[in-house]
Amino acid sequence: MTAGNGRREGEKGCIRLGGIGKNYSMIKVNITINSIKERIAALAGADVTVKLNLGRNKYVTFPATLNGVYPSLFTVSPFDKNFLGKTAYSYSEILCGRVKIMPIAAGEAEKA
Repeated sequence: MTAGNGRREGEKGCIRLGGIGKNYSMIKVNITINSIKERIAALAGADVTVKLNLGRNKYVTFPATLNGVYPSLFTVSPFDKNFLGKTAYSYSEILCGRVKIMPIAAGEAEKA
């Protein structure tokens, strides 16, 4: 009997995904809202780099301080002197890939 790729099921190197046309590599298995909350809580008060996906291949990246960690959102304060105030993001925005938070290394924080 042949699998969807033309090889027999018993042949060496045949990989069976469980369904034809399914893309199982797109599912993020180990990432949950609770794990994201724990990672953000560990970065509270630290200098971070925020990368926003604005859609249509447009990205904005800026250094900031992670100020507040709350049950449903977190706030960051950008280092830019022209920007007054805080910006709030929800944990689901990290889960869906709209926001990425990366810690700034100690040497890079002094440059910013």
